[in-house]
Amino acid sequence: MVRRTEPDLGIWAFVDPAKLVMPVDTHVHRIATFLGLNGRKTADWKAARALTDRLAKFDAADPVRYDFAICRLGILDLCSRKRHKANCDVCLLRDVCRFPVL
Repeated sequence: MVRRTEPDLGIWAFVDPAKLVMPVDTHVHRIATFLGLNGRKTADWKAARALTDRLAKFDAADPVRYDFAICRLGILDLCSRKRHKANCDVCLLRDVCRFPVL
């Protein structure tokens, strides 16, 4: 709703993307943990704030822009606690993952 680019609709021009907080559900929490972006054990408000702060180091003007990419990885469930070598072998994030299957 905030950004002028897809997939957002861009109709909330009054909202500054830098002020948004990363929504953290079980999918985002798991992937953020695997990538070392999250150190909390629960997907709570503190986790959301901490993850947003970490992502702001990549893009302070719009730290939540990574939401779709991180969430999609979690929803596809290709990356889970029961990691499979075939999935890890083709994953583009393998080099930055804290738990790759070797």
